[in-house]
Amino acid sequence: MHPSDVVVIGFNTMDLVFTGREALRPDQKVHADSLTQHAGGQGSNAAVDLAGLGLAVHYVGMFGDDAWGERVRASMTDAGITVDGSVTVPDCPNHVAVVAVDTTSGTRSIVMCKDPRLTAPADLVPSAALRRTRAFYTDGHEFEASVAAAELARSLGVRVFADLEVAREDAARLLAHVDELAAPLEVVRTLAGTDDEAEALARVRALGPAVVIATKGADGCTGLDEEGRHFQAAAFPAEVVDSTGAGDAFHAGFLAARLRGASVQEAAAFGNRAGALKCGHPGPRVPLAAMARLRDQPEGPAA
Repeated sequence: MHPSDVVVIGFNTMDLVFTGREALRPDQKVHADSLTQHAGGQGSNAAVDLAGLGLAVHYVGMFGDDAWGERVRASMTDAGITVDGSVTVPDCPNHVAVVAVDTTSGTRSIVMCKDPRLTAPADLVPSAALRRTRAFYTDGHEFEASVAAAELARSLGVRVFADLEVAREDAARLLAHVDELAAPLEVVRTLAGTDDEAEALARVRALGPAVVIATKGADGCTGLDEEGRHFQAAAFPAEVVDSTGAGDAFHAGFLAARLRGASVQEAAAFGNRAGALKCGHPGPRVPLAAMARLRDQPEGPAA
């Protein structure tokens, strides 16, 4: 296994993106102005965005053996990402997401379809990969494989970063092995069992992560650093074209900045810049060239 800066596990999808000037409504037909296809998926997006920020990335995931699976896989290898250890499931369609983007607001609705055979086994992430990396990141999906890999990574002294898109009842199994968590505020509140923002952050921190960040979209993010100190990081101004993948870009920016020695608050601010950059581009990922410019000019305007 080649050494890497970060090992990533999580979803990869083929995104079918409809754009239109109307939001989806129950029992209504909506006309779309365009239909495009993009390689996507939370873990896959974060991996490509991390590569754009100059990190050596090793992605491990489950692919279907159809043309879409090949296309998603190629989107990562073309970005210089290693995919050793990933599994292609025979006679199985790749994970697909249908995304409806309201171009008047940049917001989106998503419907996903994943064959059960694409569920990752607990031992998916090779131990050799974790022994030759600086960090492990999970998007919170592929839960059993994420828990096993996070536990091993921590035992090896590898820093563990995580997202949680869903407040699972058994989330504590993963959080016990996580160093730094960033998740949507509503997930943090649900996990904590309280709507009080400060109390929710403290309760989730008590489950294991030294750093807990609650992301709030256009309102930036708030969190507790490794000393338990509370902070706020304002959102970066953005012209919203498509918000799909903005959270994944935040995670990439935050993780990359942390590995380069930034404080938690500095890294959160950089993550907000990466998320804002994503909102200005269609599809689920920041173009590699745009992410590279952000890496090279972290304080300047990104485009």
